[in-house]
Amino acid sequence: MSDTAAATPYWLYLLECEGGRYYAGIAIDVEQRFVQHVFGLGAKFTRAFPPLRVLAARQFPSKSDALRAEIQLKAMPRSAKVQFFTDNMDAIEVPRSPLRRDGSRVA
Repeated sequence: MSDTAAATPYWLYLLECEGGRYYAGIAIDVEQRFVQHVFGLGAKFTRAFPPLRVLAARQFPSKSDALRAEIQLKAMPRSAKVQFFTDNMDAIEVPRSPLRRDGSRVA
């Protein structure tokens, strides 16, 4: 693995999807990954329950750190998932207005 790949930060993100469901994943670029989910290019879950918005995201220094955090997040009860991001000083909220399937933003 190259030094550049080892130093690439990853983001853990939490989506709100249709039906009030949550989806968690990791990505290098959260906005790009969100658009992929909206257009059905993401996970099978988000094809069934399209995402409405990014609720929160947090950056990690490596992919392995982000994957470990994703496992922790997915094991938590729903009521604690957003709090997972807000309890950490270096958590970063990523507000997004909902996107339509055509890529335009809902006002």
